[in-house]
Amino acid sequence: MRKFGAFDVILAVLLVAGIAANVYVYVFYNKETPNAAPPINDSRAATDESPTGDGDAPRQTETAPAQSVTPEQPANATTPSPAATPNPQETATTQPPTETPPPEPTPAEQTTPAGFPSGDPATAAFAWFIDGVRASGLPGDAVIITDMSEIFGDWKMILLIDPDHVAYHESSYMLANVNLDEIGGAIMMEVQKLTMVDEDGYTQDLSHADTDLYWGEYLPPNYTGIYAGESWYRFTITDFYTKDGKQYGIGTNDVQSGEPCYIALARP
Repeated sequence: MRKFGAFDVILAVLLVAGIAANVYVYVFYNKETPNAAPPINDSRAATDESPTGDGDAPRQTETAPAQSVTPEQPANATTPSPAATPNPQETATTQPPTETPPPEPTPAEQTTPAGFPSGDPATAAFAWFIDGVRASGLPGDAVIITDMSEIFGDWKMILLIDPDHVAYHESSYMLANVNLDEIGGAIMMEVQKLTMVDEDGYTQDLSHADTDLYWGEYLPPNYTGIYAGESWYRFTITDFYTKDGKQYGIGTNDVQSGEPCYIALARP
């Protein structure tokens, strides 16, 4: 057997030292970069930086256009729809047709009290006044009574209280029996009230009320009319006339509150 010499010892030491060095390098490298990623092969960058075929100028890098990113909306979000622009033709066709205004009423229709239709049995005897004379004036064939002795005696009277709604929103009327007479040159007017009716049809029975008595005079200058009562409540009958064998009288009732009132007398 061959004996180990000094040379063999040196060789063994060097071999062990080399192995130890390799182990140290391996351990040190893995300790410093345990998760090191492998190098990236950017072929596009290499291609961009590589010279062109003619060697004159490097190829320019192409930049991809930026893409807009739409933010995600919640599941329950509602996207508002744009307001629809109206079509002029559709708008024109959907508009309601223009209504033709009703014809203007005649004077008689304007002044006829809504609550006093001429067909009402209570006022039928005064339709000539309600629907005609009060708006149009005396008829052309009326004959004025100038002999005042012909006006005395009993009459039927209607009193229209604010029939045109000048002072109030509702009108009313009163029916009464009237007696006219002359005593000592003065006019006496007795009024026995019968009923009071408003536009809603409410009727008040006044037949049990006391008879009202008013005194007055003939109306100048022709003295073919009369007035009776005080300044704060006065009956004024301006015209007495005959027509078709009947007698009529028309006038006003002046009251302190100021609302316009009209009276009409008729007989038989």
